[in-house]
Amino acid sequence: MVHHFAVNEHGRRLRSLTRVELETGVLRIVEPAAQSFEQPAGLDRDRLESGLVQQGTNQREQRPRARRQLSDLATGIGIAQVAVQPDRRQKVSHLVTDRENQCLRRAHRARECKPASGRPPVYWKVMRKGVLRGREHTGIGQIACVAEGDLAVAISRGGAAKRYAYSDPNEDAVGFDQGPGGRVLVLADGHGGHQASELAVNEVLALAAEWTRERLPDEPWEHAAPRFIEHIHDEIRAGGVSGDSLGSRTTLAFAVVRPAEDLWCWASVGDSHIFRSLSDETREFGQNPGKLLFLGIPMRESDELGLRFGHEPLAGVRCLTLASDGISERGIGVEDPAGAVADALTRGCGHAAHLRPLETARALTEIALASHRSHDAGDNIACAVWLRP
Repeated sequence: MVHHFAVNEHGRRLRSLTRVELETGVLRIVEPAAQSFEQPAGLDRDRLESGLVQQGTNQREQRPRARRQLSDLATGIGIAQVAVQPDRRQKVSHLVTDRENQCLRRAHRARECKPASGRPPVYWKVMRKGVLRGREHTGIGQIACVAEGDLAVAISRGGAAKRYAYSDPNEDAVGFDQGPGGRVLVLADGHGGHQASELAVNEVLALAAEWTRERLPDEPWEHAAPRFIEHIHDEIRAGGVSGDSLGSRTTLAFAVVRPAEDLWCWASVGDSHIFRSLSDETREFGQNPGKLLFLGIPMRESDELGLRFGHEPLAGVRCLTLASDGISERGIGVEDPAGAVADALTRGCGHAAHLRPLETARALTEIALASHRSHDAGDNIACAVWLRP
């Protein structure tokens, strides 16, 4: 037998549910929740961070409607499922309420909740990696953003429909990784399908993870960057990534930031952009020399792809930005990509400090989408931002 009770955020049973509440899914307000942002009793940190709900023990006897989470954002009242065992002992499983999730979102911004009654504060686990895949974001004019700390990424299918042949609506991919010693930004602009760009972003984040550790790797960047490119190029070709007649292929741009060593490194294949912004200027690094080549082309070896790479001092650098050619494509993007990056940075820095990377990435994407609409021709656009705190 399964009974259902209304409980508050501390797991305290308030009353049994009525038949109408179970059938309609609407919970009548019974008791206001305390307006404190402390960790509710009986909920461990792992369950709070993961958002998982501990299910009752007698699941076969639970009706589908009994598994619904009924909660109220303002009051924090939820449902407890009580499974009565043959020996009459009861086990209560608490459903995480919206108010508790709101607590975690606030903890994510402040890094800790102020304890209300002497209990230890709630800490939110910092997100280390963030990846946006174009195949998951295919709405024209829509923007997806992810940010953590001084890093942010954004992606969009574009501001208008494409006027050229393509395999997938959105073939870009973008991501970041962070650790105690450094940051990694990576962007790939796929052609002939989304598969190659996703593979390239995942491989860079895996290969460059050692550059986020406290200790600087012994391998110099002049050796590491070509090794990364050779490995990714071989992986795409060996995997026989599906796509058009040439197979799925991709451009690639990535950067590493090492604040303690006053160093940032970059590498690029194809026509994706890398911008460095100082207080008074924005400059592009690794411009495409002319002939456009891609990672994954079957008839080319990795040393024939026109790899550009280098490293620079980080002193004086205000922002680093990666962007796909959706910001610059002739007849689609803007006339002055570097100026667009500077404009986006100005807009982003007009917001609160913790929102500036996110708003900078969003602003650059919005500038690209506005250009697409003005030309009535679109292209995928993705960008990644590191903004000095």
